[in-house]
Amino acid sequence: MSKCDISIQFENRESTFRSGDTVNGTVTIDVNKNVNCRALKIAGYWKTHGRGNRDSGRYGEKVVFEGDLIAGETQSYPFSIPIKDVPLTYHGKLINIDHYVDVRVDIPWGFDPKKRDDFIVLPGTDGNIVEPQQPDPDALGAQIGKSVGVVATIVFCLVGIFTLVYCVGFLFLAVGLLIGFFTFRKQLAERRLGEVKVVMDTSVIAPGDSLPISINFTPQKAGKINEVLATLTATETAVSGSGTNRSTYTNKIYNLPFNLKGPESFQAQQKVSFSGMLAIPDTDAYSFDTGDNEISWDLKIKIDVPMWPDWVQKVNLALVPRELLHRDSTAAEETPETTEAEPSLPLLEEESNVAQLAVLAGAASAPPVDPTPPATISEEQEPAAEPVEAVDAEPVDPEPATPTETPTEPAPVEPAKAAISLEETCQLLNESGHDTLDQARIMEAVAN
Repeated sequence: MSKCDISIQFENRESTFRSGDTVNGTVTIDVNKNVNCRALKIAGYWKTHGRGNRDSGRYGEKVVFEGDLIAGETQSYPFSIPIKDVPLTYHGKLINIDHYVDVRVDIPWGFDPKKRDDFIVLPGTDGNIVEPQQPDPDALGAQIGKSVGVVATIVFCLVGIFTLVYCVGFLFLAVGLLIGFFTFRKQLAERRLGEVKVVMDTSVIAPGDSLPISINFTPQKAGKINEVLATLTATETAVSGSGTNRSTYTNKIYNLPFNLKGPESFQAQQKVSFSGMLAIPDTDAYSFDTGDNEISWDLKIKIDVPMWPDWVQKVNLALVPRELLHRDSTAAEETPETTEAEPSLPLLEEESNVAQLAVLAGAASAPPVDPTPPATISEEQEPAAEPVEAVDAEPVDPEPATPTETPTEPAPVEPAKAAISLEETCQLLNESGHDTLDQARIMEAVAN
């Protein structure tokens, strides 16, 4: 029986990537006998594991080789797997999501050797944002549920009434009233509160964000409110087995209640508002649903009215990575850093800059200077110039040396090469956004 040794090497030794990246590496294969390989397949592979049934998916699969694998020869094959539209790495209590590089050698009429090495996928800017579906009270399922509730209420109440002579009659009556209460609780609450509207900017949230929420209604009657409570819940749901052996497991990751602020009492036909800020916890439990494994987020809002049925509504939420939800703002924040360049002209923000420009303006407005001193300066900058030999030719009176050195003493003479006119100076001030106060300070410096 032939033996096939497969090894996987990542270019990124930490084996950590972000969505939108490409996993690069090399697969090395050694065989002890010649083997006909129908296809050498390399792909990305994710799967769930935990309490629920396993879900999995392959992505970026490629066939990198077809032919004979020769014994004694080590053969290497590079691979590149783009990470797109896949769940992120997650480790929870009931659900775990992991990623692998999956290598399979398809051998005809034989066992297919395979090898998997895991890697980590962190949030990135790649992905699609999908608004969560909200429960529709007018949907067929909701109407059927309400109809079933009505029928069950009537049946249990009638059975309870006709069997009141027996103790079991009270039980049927209680069950019927309880079913009717939960079926019509929201409708009963709105008979006093009126139509209640939940106002949210979005149902897509990100870890560490804050989401403003407000509740508005115009009551039909005057009354009081104990509290308006909003509860943010994150839940892991795992389903194992099927049919009669089907089991469902749940784990609450977060259960965060907070009160919305508003009046304690209200008057009829006067609009009432409650508001608050929803703080999203910093977590990696992003929304995920494959049927048997689900990570869900929802917000349950309850208006507690004394001596009256409470108004309750649930809003489904979707938690996505900050990098994905705020990718536009992230790009906008990075733009100034890349577009910032060194200014071609100095900005007049400090006293020294103003003084320098004043010197330039003064140099521009000063009377013409004898061209001989600038020539002497250029000669000093170029030591190999001929005038140096002319000085050594004959004894020179020491007095002319003084005029030669005198122009080199005042430092402002050198910037005169780049001096600008007074009109150009004012134009520069206007273009750089400086006010008239800066201009006055410069003109005063020039005058002095």
